[in-house]
Amino acid sequence: EPEPPVSVADSQSGWGSGAQGENSWYYGYYNQTADDDGTYDPNTDFDTTDPNWTFLNGIWQLGVDGNPAANAPWTNVGQVNWHPNGDNQPQGVHWAMKRWVATVDDTLHVRVQFKKVSPNGNGTTLLILNNGTEIYRVTMNSTAGIDELVDLGEIFAGDKIDFALTPEGLDGGLADGADGSSLIATIFTGPVPPPTVEELANTESDWGGAAQGENNWFYGYWNKTTDLDGNYDPNEDFDNVD
Repeated sequence: EPEPPVSVADSQSGWGSGAQGENSWYYGYYNQTADDDGTYDPNTDFDTTDPNWTFLNGIWQLGVDGNPAANAPWTNVGQVNWHPNGDNQPQGVHWAMKRWVATVDDTLHVRVQFKKVSPNGNGTTLLILNNGTEIYRVTMNSTAGIDELVDLGEIFAGDKIDFALTPEGLDGGLADGADGSSLIATIFTGPVPPPTVEELANTESDWGGAAQGENNWFYGYWNKTTDLDGNYDPNEDFDNVD
């Protein structure tokens, strides 16, 4: 039998003190507006060294010279909650990003729990990338959110698994109004497991004393020969009272 999945990383519990590199997690942002080619490069565009990118009041946030807590920009990354910056701000479009640098060689999948904090605005987009290649994308404006499994495929130690929050909404707009979102990403060994099947009824174990209606089972017959139209009608032809 295959080995049961084992958690190798968790964006919530792995946060620890929020320090860069703790539990192999890193926190940064991508300034898409300032990128000449507008295409994310995981080796050059994941910014953790901007002097205005500071850990303040328990979150990583982007300020401006002389004001590390400035709003805008709204770019920030916390343990669970985070926020991108949009094209309605003078700083332009920023992706808020969490990165896990793989510590294992294995086939992996991730449980993604993602939602909006506020139902206002036009929504946000979550991207998952492996060494810059997009694996998964979802856009939503729901405070109920999603809870689903995503296949990461074969991963090698040192691979850069990026979780990026962009201001792109359901209408394709890139404004950042009410774009606060929440993410818990738990990474497991193995491929995505098949869905669990919940047994609702069993003809053998539910038999019990075989009483009519016990465990919602009934036992009868249909006399096809005496049925004038010869077509089974479940409302009239199931006979358990003869």
